[in-house]
Amino acid sequence: MNYLKQKISRLARYYPVMLVALALPLGAAAQSQTSNNVTSILARIITTLNTIVTILFIIESVVFIWGVIMYIVSPEGKDKAKNYILYGIIGMAVTIGAWALARVVITYFIGGDTTTIPTAF
Repeated sequence: MNYLKQKISRLARYYPVMLVALALPLGAAAQSQTSNNVTSILARIITTLNTIVTILFIIESVVFIWGVIMYIVSPEGKDKAKNYILYGIIGMAVTIGAWALARVVITYFIGGDTTTIPTAF
């Protein structure tokens, strides 16, 4: 459990860097275009967010399924398996909540369709 907490805390330190890295190309694109800047940038942001949400949800589903498999197969590792299952469920809930919040903010400030489900492909 400590190992997983250490890995999560190490990854959490890099989230601001990853967000800045994702935002830099958008700033460059905003400077190079002369018309429809806002619409183009927002479309890119929405596409990027949908892709990120899809990838995170896949990772969280794998963690959850791995925990279920560990729980079934390994009788001595039930506590560790329970933690994987719990982290998978919490991750899915947080991802869905963040996606919903982002959709509400985008819809409120920009308008548009609120019924889309993120798809990366």
